[in-house]
Amino acid sequence: MLSYFLFFFYLIFLSWSLTKIRFVVNAGLGNKIIVAIFILKIIVGLVSAGIIQHNMNVDTWKYHFDALDEYHLLWIQPGRYFSNLFESAYTNGYAGFFGSAHSYWNDLKTNLVVKFISVLHVFSFGNYYVNVVLYNFLTFFGQIALFRVFLKIYKDHKRLLLITTFLLPSLLYYGSTIHKDGIIFFALGLMVFYVYQLLFESGFKLKNVLLFLLAFLTVFLFRNYVCLIMIPALIALVIAIKTRVTPWVSFVAVFLISGISFFMIPHFFPAINLPDLVVQKQAEFLNLEKANTNLQVTILEPSFLSFLQNLPQAILNGFFRPLVTDYKYSNLLIPQIIELVMYQLIILSFLIFKKQTNCFNNPFILFGLFIGISLCVFIGYSVPVIGAIVRYRAIYLPFIITPFLCSIDFEKLKRSLFIIK
Repeated sequence: MLSYFLFFFYLIFLSWSLTKIRFVVNAGLGNKIIVAIFILKIIVGLVSAGIIQHNMNVDTWKYHFDALDEYHLLWIQPGRYFSNLFESAYTNGYAGFFGSAHSYWNDLKTNLVVKFISVLHVFSFGNYYVNVVLYNFLTFFGQIALFRVFLKIYKDHKRLLLITTFLLPSLLYYGSTIHKDGIIFFALGLMVFYVYQLLFESGFKLKNVLLFLLAFLTVFLFRNYVCLIMIPALIALVIAIKTRVTPWVSFVAVFLISGISFFMIPHFFPAINLPDLVVQKQAEFLNLEKANTNLQVTILEPSFLSFLQNLPQAILNGFFRPLVTDYKYSNLLIPQIIELVMYQLIILSFLIFKKQTNCFNNPFILFGLFIGISLCVFIGYSVPVIGAIVRYRAIYLPFIITPFLCSIDFEKLKRSLFIIK
């Protein structure tokens, strides 16, 4: 009975709170839409929990039960609760900062999620379904932040931005389920928001700098390779804004130099072997228990030639999986196949019915696009499981889909459909 009361109390109170918080209200969505999206995210989070409730080995449930242990530890041994996050269980101590296994830093991302959920347990008394409400309230701010940035660029496309920022099916599903992905998207949205503030609006105010650094640190602790890709994107963005260099030239040049450095650095600083980190990431997945959607992939080696030979496979897996024929792995992939076909139709429509004005010359759009594309390629290289590819990719889709969808001339598209009809 207490759980039901808490669920509806938080649902009503937090829905009302979102309509009063200035950061959310300034998005200009209106109270009804704000509350509707929030409730939709909660419903999807509950549906997700219902789908996987019979499989307690799924990460979200493992986090829940591990967090219950932490929650009880808080009341029994509070000193231990606050100190165990900083303890290493490995003989190498705190070495292996970028390690994928047997590393304090690799474990830290999971430990942080567990610790975060244990804090939610304080307010939910350990109930998963109440946590769904609290979790989606907190992560909602990242999506609002990203929406606000896109709206500054695409002022007349509010409805389309609602779709690309909140309602893309895989983003909605994985972003509403209690997991790392929602937290990362929350921090990524805030990071992008404060980058925009710093470079285009308020300038280098201390508050914005600190909030950007906090968001950057959050992403770095949970998924450090995102920040490694973010750094050259930020450099290219600053060059494009502060110089007369054409934005496309800036981004292509910086990422080309970054790609060369990626392979050259290990020759001068063997301790910083970034290609080997990608290889380790792939090996980590290959060593896991085989899933229904495991792919046969070529084993990567930490060399330029190996990465070049595997690039077509990385592009195929990162951008186009699941293929239409991949339903044979699992019928559960069918909705994801339909979603991916929908994105391909959006890009095809853009190519045929694009507007005369070229938004792809906007440095901030290129900033998001290069981040999204680079991360999808990284996923294609390192993740050989279709289900994991879909989940990892989901939170980067807004950066790729938004500029294509908002650059379609829908009037031209309508006239064409009418003629065909």
